[in-house]
Amino acid sequence: MGYHVHHMGKGGLLAFLMQSVSVVAVYRPQSESRRAIFLNVRGSSILFIAIGATAGHLATDVSAAARLVVFQRLPLSETANGIDGELQLMQDARLTASLRKDLWGMGDLSDAADAQGPVLSGGPLRNAVVRIVRSDGTPVKSEALERPLARLEHARLYREHRDTFLLTVDYSTGVGSYSGPVTLFVEVTGGRLEWLEATESSTGKKERIALMRSLKTIWKIVAAPDGSGKEILEALCRPVLETALKPGDVEFRLTYRRYSFDGKKWVSLASERKGFSEFEDGIPNRSLFP
Repeated sequence: MGYHVHHMGKGGLLAFLMQSVSVVAVYRPQSESRRAIFLNVRGSSILFIAIGATAGHLATDVSAAARLVVFQRLPLSETANGIDGELQLMQDARLTASLRKDLWGMGDLSDAADAQGPVLSGGPLRNAVVRIVRSDGTPVKSEALERPLARLEHARLYREHRDTFLLTVDYSTGVGSYSGPVTLFVEVTGGRLEWLEATESSTGKKERIALMRSLKTIWKIVAAPDGSGKEILEALCRPVLETALKPGDVEFRLTYRRYSFDGKKWVSLASERKGFSEFEDGIPNRSLFP
């Protein structure tokens, strides 16, 4: 069954992240499969991210045997979503349950292909696809993701009956403190995929809500204090390299961000302070968030 695939957003999640990112320095070790990049995000936080860059990982030409199959399916209804059918997550047919478990968080999946031998002999893993399908099996809308591994969950963020789906894509690099799975929030309205965006309270700028889990990044959906539904708390620890006076003299900044729904739109508020944490005890106390 054929269907037309559109790429996520304007150039995908990577392009979305790069809108507010400038490259400060690149370190390239002898192994071409790993690169370390210092990034300046939102003009303040500097990130150190290891990125897989092997040709096998970036290849798009795969054999016909590497087809996509439905991995997850969540129900849609005319009442709640404007369409009777399913929201489906499709993945490479070679990904068994045990293989998914082994590969999740690994990072460079070209290394995994070498390790698994005949299992992935059909070429690099195909990237996952999320799609809306009518109850009669007709595909309505599809969007290609940027990685092979992903998962779908259902959530209720509003007081009224309104479905939100959490789409987590594994952007792990296998090393470093600032990479990991990224969760996006999507709603199905009238047969369309609507990616949740939040308006930054201080700038008025809209950005897609994309939340990472890593050693120095944590988030959690919690009940809104006024009982109006849910809000999202996100805490980040990032080095402030522009203040370093000498190598190794690096300060860290903690950012506490809260996403809330004001009845019409999602709003993002943030506060910052000097400090360091790897959030071993989970999400910080609610009083630290704006």
